[in-house]
Amino acid sequence: MLTRSSPMTKGRSQIVSYPTPAMADVVFYEKHDRSFLEKAKIVKGAQHYDGAAFPDHRCVDIQPLPQSADKDYAIFWAAKRENEDEWNWEHTKADLGGTKYDTITRRYIILREEYTPNAPLLGTAMANQPVDLFDYANFALISRSQDRISERGRRAQESIGGAELDSLFVVETRVYIDREPLKSNKYDLSTNGMLYTQHDIWIRGETYTGAILIETAAADEQYWGPTSGGQLTEVTQVSDDVWIVTTQDLIPQAGLPSSPSALFGGTVIREYETMQSYEWPHVLGDDGTGTSTNGSAVTGLIAPSGIEITVWELKEGATRYYNRPTFKRIGLRVPTPTTIHQEWLTQTQLDAADLDVVEQMIPEPIYYPSPVLPVRIPPTLHGILYLQSDLAEGDPEWAANTGSTRYYPATNYTDWPATVIADLKVIPFRGGYLLTRATVSRPAD
Repeated sequence: MLTRSSPMTKGRSQIVSYPTPAMADVVFYEKHDRSFLEKAKIVKGAQHYDGAAFPDHRCVDIQPLPQSADKDYAIFWAAKRENEDEWNWEHTKADLGGTKYDTITRRYIILREEYTPNAPLLGTAMANQPVDLFDYANFALISRSQDRISERGRRAQESIGGAELDSLFVVETRVYIDREPLKSNKYDLSTNGMLYTQHDIWIRGETYTGAILIETAAADEQYWGPTSGGQLTEVTQVSDDVWIVTTQDLIPQAGLPSSPSALFGGTVIREYETMQSYEWPHVLGDDGTGTSTNGSAVTGLIAPSGIEITVWELKEGATRYYNRPTFKRIGLRVPTPTTIHQEWLTQTQLDAADLDVVEQMIPEPIYYPSPVLPVRIPPTLHGILYLQSDLAEGDPEWAANTGSTRYYPATNYTDWPATVIADLKVIPFRGGYLLTRATVSRPAD
């Protein structure tokens, strides 16, 4: 604080101080006798009697000078601070919820009669002063406090005013914060993608979603937790009037280069090719052995059923029937090209998903008990089969028999399909569920 003493008329003196960097902002007191006070009608709050020299100054206090033999008085004058935004700022980093934010603190000395508890409102943008020194568009008011000048001076161990100013002025402290969202990212080894995190500042009275204020939404659990898009939203109240909303990716949001469609209503997190062991069953059918050297069909082959029946005659004239299965494909268990498709789903999405999609091939055995045409084939894929061994009159060994026809329906697959959904797994994963579908491709012929 700069101070100067200037002589006035006889019996008067003036002590002047400059409490701010703006030299026009002065606080001073004058020494006058009682007759001058009565003549000039000086009371607390009155304008300075020399309006040309001090048009903005008011009397803030009148104190008798105890050591004065002439019973003089000290009259304290102060003016409302002008252009305070040009110099009254402090740039710091504020710790909100463990995260550092840029903040600017401004302190204003204002007339008590002009102090308004609700103005400016929280969230108000900061004035662009000094011009373009900061990115003002991102700074918003997050707190206001009001102090007596003398009280604040004692706490700060410095004089920014004095008790003589308290009757007319107050100090208001306004804290502005840079609301530019803070972002971070990390590589996710589980999905081979990037996970992003963003922190946004919300101030009391602001609308979070729809017509819901942030202070109301913060207390309602329906607005927080995993989202259908694979993100987690959380809210933390860091002061009476400020909340930080954190949006964190549970799964990568950038998508896959090939952009595969979601098959189960969730979010695709990856799809890749691999090899896995898979068992392919026998398939009944023409195995290529039922033709003669000239290419004509061999008598007895029932194609393409997959059962070859041959007839042998006895010397006595009777016949005997023999059969063998023919396999279009021989069952094998081999490493098979496999496509792995993974999606992340919320509980709601999982409840709505159709998980009954596993398409395992189901081979069935064929057993036909007959004294003349017994058939026993292990589990295999096959089409519709009819087996019959009716006997006419005259068989040397068995009596006549009819009604022996038996029907064997086709299996769910009659041949190896091009692809098979071999497996489907669902496990809890990052607040939702990870669904993994394995699709195998038929081995090359």
